Amino acid sequence: MAKLEHDLGIKTTYYFRTIPQTLKPDIIKEISDMGHEVGYHYETMDTINEKFKMNNLKFKSEEERIDAAYNLFCENLEQFRKIYPIKTICMHGSPRSEFDNRDIWKKYSYKDLGIVGEPYFDIDFDKVFYLTDTGRR
Repeated sequence: MAKLEHDLGIKTTYYFRTIPQTLKPDIIKEISDMGHEVGYHYETMDTINEKFKMNNLKFKSEEERIDAAYNLFCENLEQFRKIYPIKTICMHGSPRSEFDNRDIWKKYSYKDLGIVGEPYFDIDFDKVFYLTDTGRR
């Protein structure tokens, strides 16, 4: 898709997750070399909750969960920034999850990390044509 868009003169943003199936530095570099933006498709509230469950741990409070998710977000962001200078992020939706990955921004500010935008907070969808696969549609 990135090659086709490049050939048509269309520049888009591709958001990548940190899972092994999508965190492919060579592919990320190839896409960015075509002039497309690369962003971080985060899901740290879900991920940190699963890590705690797997280790039979429980959070003492929602604030502790948010802190752990934010710390994981920062680690992942630095991992991505070794490949590409990430400036935008987009929450990964998990329809079956009880957690909203955007909840970390109730306490922290992504702008403090040099992030200039997150579509769910920073886009007026009445003015922008936005395509998503959220909900698998």
